[in-house]
Amino acid sequence: MQDRRPSFLLALGDRLRNLVDARAITDATAEALGRHMSATRVVYAEMDESTRYANVWSDWTDGTVPSIVGRHHLDSFGPTMVQGWRDGKLWRVDDVETDPRAHVREGIDAYRAIGIRGAMCPPLIRGGRLVAAIAVQSSGPRHWTDEEAALVQEVANRVWDALERARAEDHLRVVVAELQHRTRNLLAVVRSIANQTLAASDSLDVFRAKFEDRLGALSRVQGLLSRSEQDPITIEMLVRMELAALGAEEALNRMRLSGPDVPLQNSMVQTLSLALHELATNARKYGALSNESGRLNVEWRVLTFEHGEKRLTLDWTETWVAASAPSPDAQAGHGYGRELIERVLPHSLGAITRYELNETSVRCTIDVPLNRRSARS
Repeated sequence: MQDRRPSFLLALGDRLRNLVDARAITDATAEALGRHMSATRVVYAEMDESTRYANVWSDWTDGTVPSIVGRHHLDSFGPTMVQGWRDGKLWRVDDVETDPRAHVREGIDAYRAIGIRGAMCPPLIRGGRLVAAIAVQSSGPRHWTDEEAALVQEVANRVWDALERARAEDHLRVVVAELQHRTRNLLAVVRSIANQTLAASDSLDVFRAKFEDRLGALSRVQGLLSRSEQDPITIEMLVRMELAALGAEEALNRMRLSGPDVPLQNSMVQTLSLALHELATNARKYGALSNESGRLNVEWRVLTFEHGEKRLTLDWTETWVAASAPSPDAQAGHGYGRELIERVLPHSLGAITRYELNETSVRCTIDVPLNRRSARS
């Protein structure tokens, strides 16, 4: 295998270089490594904040064992192995059935459950934290060499670098698309604000004052985003500023905002703000804030789970009278905003989202981890 290593790594690098989707990168890596090493199964997994659970995004099998894609509790493989991973130690076992070591016996039931007797898994440490791992598994006994261990470690480093590149490029595409989208939306919002301000003003002076005030709110939102890396921002601040920027103060009697003071990580403000902007814009243009019958309720709360994980859950609910509802074609329920909520938030922030639209209501739930850290070397 030593003689084939350079050509394998070169071919893998060429293949990953042409991929831009994170799942495609991990799928391609698992398949290439599995075939190269004649493995039974190859798994790529990323760890949650507690490093007690592994989220298996991709695996490749030779057809003799099932896929194990999903969420797995690492302690089932033995606390000694998990601690070794956190410490950056290679995990290597030739045969779980005959290995006498106590820390191997701790996890024998978990190995049996997935049809594995031999396994090798180098951890991937970034910023002093266990972030991911590639596991090469065998359904029969297998002696793992130091050369094989070095190869798998090298592949783990390369796939993480490829994922970081893909995520950065994906983020850039999202930002560019959002800039274009926001420009178009901004013109529509300014037009809507002007029309509604004019209708509610009894003189040109009143109109000018209100209109300039609302344009200032739009500018403040942009300023808030530009300062998000320095100034602490709360979820309430984001919600209120997005609504204020759209002139929603006219509908204060039809809105209810409630929840605790929740500071946000600067790294999550940009993406979360974009999602709230989409919800607020759609409510202003098509939903609860576009007609007198509409009602908007925004509630948020923080839940603390085992091992200290904290998650922010925000419920955005709009209701209106059916006769006042916009036509399905006019509603932006399947456009960029929904893609941002259902695809970008889970990918960028680890969020769990739900978006439901019908003739008389919109319900969006965003559940996002508050103490998620960016793993960077």
